[in-house]
Order: sequence, then structure tokens, then C-alpha cells
Amino acid sequence: MPEKVYRQKYVVCTYNGVLLQGQGEGGSYVVRHRGGEVELTEGTDGGDINLAADQGIQIDITFRETADAHEFLWNMHRSQGNGAPGATLAIITGTGRTLTAPDCFVSMPGELATGDKRQGSHTYTFLSNRPSFY
Repeated sequence: MPEKVYRQKYVVCTYNGVLLQGQGEGGSYVVRHRGGEVELTEGTDGGDINLAADQGIQIDITFRETADAHEFLWNMHRSQGNGAPGATLAIITGTGRTLTAPDCFVSMPGELATGDKRQGSHTYTFLSNRPSFY
């Protein structure tokens, strides 16, 4: 069986079918599962397992200050605030794994720090309660 190899140049991200480009330096994608934690609990009558409800997924994507994606994501956020449905976010990782998050909503961007030798960046948070990861 061939070994999996990570290739950064193969990372691809689309939102509502639009290719998102201009990701920031470092780890531009952070994927967090929300809920679903499993822990052992103990009571006076013995131990048990507690399984928290699965609450979906949170994906943070960081874009350079000069990225073309800002205007598109701002418009998507504004239209969703006016009642438009969520859109599908799809990420193909550098190892070929695919994350698909249908009915995904985008937040306003986080803070911008700028004025240094390197350009600043914005982080957008995407939320979906029906992700799939292959």
C-alpha cells in the first residue's frame, strides 16, 4: 500500500462552488468538531460513559489581507443574514482527504492586524451541523 504524502499545493477550498484563494501563512485551516466528547463519569452506583451530543463542525480559515475572497465572503455573510440558506464548504487536504460541510454559514471576519513587514490577515469562521470527512 503506498504511503500517503502531504502536498500543500494540492489543498483546495470552495464555498458555494467558488474557489477560495489567498490563504494566509502557516496553518490556514483549523477544523474543530463541536460536541461529541466521550468521558467516563462516576457516581455512587458506579461508573458510566457520557457521550455529548454532536453539534457539528467549526472551520476557521485565514486569508491574507490582499485575498480576493474577502468581498465574496462578506457578501455571503450579508445574504445569509438576510435569510439566504447556508452553502456547501468543501476542502480537499494535502493528503487528498475531503471535508464537506453542507448548510454551512460564514461569520464576519476576525480582527485585522496590519502595518508590520508582512501583510495582515483575517480569519473567517464557518459552521455546519452536518459535516462529512473522508
